[in-house]
Amino acid sequence: MSIRLLEHMRDELIATGIVQNTPEFCRSWLGRSEGYIRVLRYHQIEPSVETLTICSNKLGYYAARLDRSEEKIRIVLVGLRGEESISMLCRRERMAV
Repeated sequence: MSIRLLEHMRDELIATGIVQNTPEFCRSWLGRSEGYIRVLRYHQIEPSVETLTICSNKLGYYAARLDRSEEKIRIVLVGLRGEESISMLCRRERMAV
């Protein structure tokens, strides 16, 4: 089951242009060699817990960055309406400008 999850994540990251191919996914998202998924398939074994943890942490990190970016955009849009200054909104939200 976990190998399917990794392959699905790889396919999604390739589709969105975040990674170009499987070797890049293995190196940058799993912290493993370029042929890691191929070896898993060949030996019919599941990925290690460590590998899944690394991938999970990266997903969490980038999800948090995306949330912060969306929050900053929201603050700027509210500020552009003129109800409050952007700097005041950022101070209230404890966010760096």
